[in-house]
Amino acid sequence: MGRHGRRSEKKQVTTRIGRIILVPDNVADTSLFCLRARTNGADTFKLALCRISRGLERIDAHILQTLHDEIIVEARDAIADRAQAIVKESLDEAFKAGKFLRAVFAAYCEPGSAM
Repeated sequence: MGRHGRRSEKKQVTTRIGRIILVPDNVADTSLFCLRARTNGADTFKLALCRISRGLERIDAHILQTLHDEIIVEARDAIADRAQAIVKESLDEAFKAGKFLRAVFAAYCEPGSAM
């Protein structure tokens, strides 16, 4: 029952992979406008990270860190191009060929260089 003796309606959002997010009663409906897109994006990014990790294991590389929508991969120079291809392919597969996000490789840092 709600505060005034009425049954409160449960607000929830279900993502594409079936994850259910319960939304508190005090959240304004307008704040829910982008919630489905944000949660689907987060779920899909997590799935992409799993695919990337599995692909990188085969070539002796690994995810070093993630920050928001960035993925930092550590790989030897000899396999850097293959590691980049695995990241792009995994993102494209997980996000249905870039429907939500396109993989962009903006920078390459040499070990020990200042950023």
